[in-house]
Amino acid sequence: MAVQEIDNKPITNQQVKETIKLSLILKWSSTLIIPILLYFLTPSLSYSIRIFLATTLWAILTWAFELVPPVIVAIVLPVLYILSGITLPAAAFSGFASTTIWVTLGGLIMATAVIQTGLAKRIAYRSLALTGTNLIGIIIGLVIAGFILTPLIPVINAKVALLAAAVVGILQALEIKPGSKAGTAISMASFLAVSAPTIGLLTGGGDITLAGSLISKGIGVTISWGQWASNMLIPALIWSIISVFTVLIIRPEKLTVDKNLLVARYRELGPMSKKEKLLVVYLLVVLVLLATDKFHKIDSAWILTIASALLFFPGLNILKKEDISKVNFVLLFFIAGTMIIGTVASSTGTTGLIIKSITPLFAGKSSVFVIVATYIFAIVAHMMTTTIAAVSAFVPPIVELYKHLGLNPLVGGYTMVLGINPFLFPYQLAPFMIIYAYGYINFKDAFKINLFRYLVGIVFMVVIVIPFWKLIGLL
Repeated sequence: MAVQEIDNKPITNQQVKETIKLSLILKWSSTLIIPILLYFLTPSLSYSIRIFLATTLWAILTWAFELVPPVIVAIVLPVLYILSGITLPAAAFSGFASTTIWVTLGGLIMATAVIQTGLAKRIAYRSLALTGTNLIGIIIGLVIAGFILTPLIPVINAKVALLAAAVVGILQALEIKPGSKAGTAISMASFLAVSAPTIGLLTGGGDITLAGSLISKGIGVTISWGQWASNMLIPALIWSIISVFTVLIIRPEKLTVDKNLLVARYRELGPMSKKEKLLVVYLLVVLVLLATDKFHKIDSAWILTIASALLFFPGLNILKKEDISKVNFVLLFFIAGTMIIGTVASSTGTTGLIIKSITPLFAGKSSVFVIVATYIFAIVAHMMTTTIAAVSAFVPPIVELYKHLGLNPLVGGYTMVLGINPFLFPYQLAPFMIIYAYGYINFKDAFKINLFRYLVGIVFMVVIVIPFWKLIGLL
């Protein structure tokens, strides 16, 4: 049976299957042939560096082509490093001993509590009910919801899934067509509302926690939760507002929303339960502890670990023992597996080689030039792989570069985080696929929004971020 016609010649299902099969063969072949070519075309480099580059390139290509689940690549990668002899098991699996894993685990459990109690959905609907009378109102409501959910749910996947479900319900109620400009704009705004603010908090997401750990290792001093917030929270809030409003670049259709619909959705949730009220108070206490870690010297990893565990204990009893099965432990393996990239890059001398090669390009240049160049480099680096892999592979060498240039290495790390936040293609940011899967986003329009966001980001760095960092003494 014909599924499509081109030049009046029917394309059969068999031909479609063969095309898909050929595409997979080409992708699998590329993941093997390109790394092998890289190894043999760089004989002047040491064995360790060549193996590291070839193996890491294999992982990046496999992630980019989405040939297997990302976590599988992350699990196999450390083993390949070990088998090739460029690192030892203790170093390869050091990611599991990192505080990054414990921050993420605590965040995952806390996120489960906020979602299971219904508190997260209440925040989302309440924010939309307060402002959502038209498209701009909905966007403002999404921004408010994103600001509130960011510290309460330190896992971007959970935030996206939650807000996406609420927004899609509203889109359906308003009879907005999938693929329309309004559907694309609102869906993209809901994603950006929770993904952009993550850069402002050390516990904003797994990639941010990982970046904090790598930067701390590079400078030899642990970055506290409060220190990260003081340096990044204000830029993150401004960037969030700017990011969400970039959806207007596609000129979505005018939209009038019956506020009664949004209020009705909120009222369907009923009055706040005792658990929700208790959780609100508890989360505020946890946030205070995180914000004051500079004074009490307790690492945010241990605060979140204990705080999340207490949710199951008598007195709080907010979570039940069966709720532990709802925690996405797979994410821990993915983060731990990708963390090794930066470690092995340093131990094999790859990081040193990169720094030696690019330092002359930046020597004698102004700090503004170096920061903007770093931001653009982060954008390009992120295009090659997923967010966490980009953080793991590229943050350490940039931190080292800034040290060599005599610039504050914190600025280099922060700039990489800011540059990795925008994206162009779905594969770069896995959580985006959650909302993309609902079918309301038109890829062409989303591409325009994301491309425009890149350009706005460069201006944002020059006009807002760099002056702010100078004001607080980072530069």
